[in-house]
Amino acid sequence: MCGRYGRFSRKERIEGVLGREIVGGDELGERYNICPGLPDWILRQSYRTRELRFEQFQWGLLPSWTKNPKSARRPINARAETVAERPMFRDLLRERRCAVPIDGYYEWRTTSSGKVPFWFSFKSGEPDAVASYILMTTEPNTLAARVHDRMPVLLHARDVPRWLDPTLTEAEQVSALLGPYPAQEMELRPVSRRVSDPNSEGPELIRRDDSIPELWS
Repeated sequence: MCGRYGRFSRKERIEGVLGREIVGGDELGERYNICPGLPDWILRQSYRTRELRFEQFQWGLLPSWTKNPKSARRPINARAETVAERPMFRDLLRERRCAVPIDGYYEWRTTSSGKVPFWFSFKSGEPDAVASYILMTTEPNTLAARVHDRMPVLLHARDVPRWLDPTLTEAEQVSALLGPYPAQEMELRPVSRRVSDPNSEGPELIRRDDSIPELWS
């Protein structure tokens, strides 16, 4: 699963990577520990004007048939392999896609001394996008598989326009984007266990923690 990520690129940098002007999102700030249940900025494309815009949504899906939102269980992930088949998600895939700009994500590996957090990021240093707000997951690439048996669906900047295109309303038109991100374009490092605290914040959370030994040869 993917249950924590960071985004510290500002709006201007995201616009530069995508090569598009984005409406809204001027309040976009640096966040290093974005957790489920809280609002964050996502990208959507208008069907009428085709403009790309930032909007705020809560991480965690509230199904349309929910009678009591306060007590409802909100899924935060969906499996890319089955998202087109499940009633809770299939209409979202066809007609309500969004992308979440991120600079990297965290995943934990269980060891004899407890769970160790790792920060996965992009070698290019540029922000990429996660598909949808529930975050879709897929089978891991060879790098991610060292830590966990799933990874988030990550989109190259060049694929974001296709993913957000509101005229593509069939799952088959975007399903090719839902595979593992190339391992050779990513890197990981062990980081501070402080990230496990939802109240922790700041760039020190993604700094390499050299006190943690390598977990593989």
